[in-house]
Amino acid sequence: MFNLPYLPYQWKTDFSRRVVVPEEIRFLGLMRDAIPPIYEPHLESTAEADGRMFPLEPVIVVEIDSDARAYPQTILVSHEVVNDVVGGVPVAVTW
Repeated sequence: MFNLPYLPYQWKTDFSRRVVVPEEIRFLGLMRDAIPPIYEPHLESTAEADGRMFPLEPVIVVEIDSDARAYPQTILVSHEVVNDVVGGVPVAVTW
């Protein structure tokens, strides 16, 4: 089985069936759970967020039972997932 030379462990992946050349795969050095999720997001009013965000900054919007939240893509890039409760419903927002 093929193993990238800089990995300290063996892949369980069958590399005989592939479309990507194995030499193009790069290990980023991030181990499991290296990127922390957000469990209790800081909430801001629209006015506060408008003063901090770019005018056309991409966000993911979740609205449940008239409870609306906007999660900036710039935050999701760094954390990948935000665990929150919107309209009484637990949600995991990811990008």
